[in-house]
Amino acid sequence: MPQAPLPDNESQRLAALHDLGILDTALEQAFDALVHAAAVVCDVPISLISLVDSDRQWFKANVGLPGVSETPRTLAFCAHAILGDEILEVPDATADIRFADNALVTGNPDIRLYAGAPLRLRDGSHAGTFCVIDRVPRQLTEQQREILTHLAAATVHALEGRRAIDHERRLHVEAQKTAQTLAEDELHFRALSEVSPLGVFATDAQGACTYTNSRWQEIYGLDFHQSLRDGWMEALHPDDRAAVLTEWQQTAQKRLEFDAEFRISRGDGEVRTVRTRTRANQDESGRVTGYVGSVEDITERKRKDDALRQSEQRLQRTGQVARA
Repeated sequence: MPQAPLPDNESQRLAALHDLGILDTALEQAFDALVHAAAVVCDVPISLISLVDSDRQWFKANVGLPGVSETPRTLAFCAHAILGDEILEVPDATADIRFADNALVTGNPDIRLYAGAPLRLRDGSHAGTFCVIDRVPRQLTEQQREILTHLAAATVHALEGRRAIDHERRLHVEAQKTAQTLAEDELHFRALSEVSPLGVFATDAQGACTYTNSRWQEIYGLDFHQSLRDGWMEALHPDDRAAVLTEWQQTAQKRLEFDAEFRISRGDGEVRTVRTRTRANQDESGRVTGYVGSVEDITERKRKDDALRQSEQRLQRTGQVARA
C-alpha cells in the first residue's frame, strides 16, 4: 500500500494544526451538528472531521464509527486528501491502487466510497479534511460535493473561531465565561447556516424545533421565531398534515431516521413540495439529544416528473387509439 507523501509545507502545516489547540478535546455541538448534517445530505453511514497529525488522524467529530477516535496516519485516506485543494473522491477503494489493500478497506469499516474536502486554514495549510464514507461503491452528486465544500469551510470557520476564543480566554479568564457561551452559540449558528443550498434545522430530543437556517426559512416562508418548537407545523398542507405529524412523532419516539416528501402552504399562498431527512444526534452514552435534518425544495423536479408522466400517458393512449 503506497503511503501518502508529506505535503511540502508539512512543518508549517503541523504548527498551524497544533496552534488550533483542538487535538484531543471533548465533543462540541457545533462540529457534531456538521457531521450529522453531512451524513444526512450525502446519505452515508460515516461522516468525520479528521485532523491529520504527525503520525495519526484524529477525529474531532464522528458519525458512524462509535468508539473510534483516531487511526494511524499510514492508513488515512485523509493523508492523501490534504495534498490537494479540491475534494478527493474515491468511488471504489478496492479498485484504487492507493487503497485496495488498506486495512480500512479489507476490514472494518469496509470503506468503498471516500470523499474528503481539505480543511484549508488562513495560512493556506490543510489541517485535515471533512470527509464522508460509504460501504458500497458510488459517487456523490454535484450538489452533495458542493455541500461538502460548504461544510469544510464552515468547519474551518469554527476551528479558527474556537482558537480565537481560547486565546481570549487566556487573557481574560473571568470575562470570557459569558463571551465563550455567546461565541459557541454563534459558531453553531454559522456552522449550520453554511449548509446552503439546503435548508437545515435542529430539534431537541422530543422533536421540537430549536434552530432553522435562512434557507429553511426561505423555503417555508417563515421567519426564525415562527419556525421554532411546533411553529413549522402551521405551514404543512392541510391534506398532508395528519400523516406528516404522525410519522414525525413516531420517528422521534422510536429514534428512527425521518425521510419524507410532503407539501407546505406558504403564507403567500404558494404550495411547495419538499423532501425532509433527519438523523438522530447522540451523546457518548448513546442517548438521543436531538435531531439534525435537511430540507430540499423539490417542487420544480416534481412538476417536471408529473409533466413527463402525463406526456407518456398521452403517447400511450394515442398508440392504443392508433392500434384500434
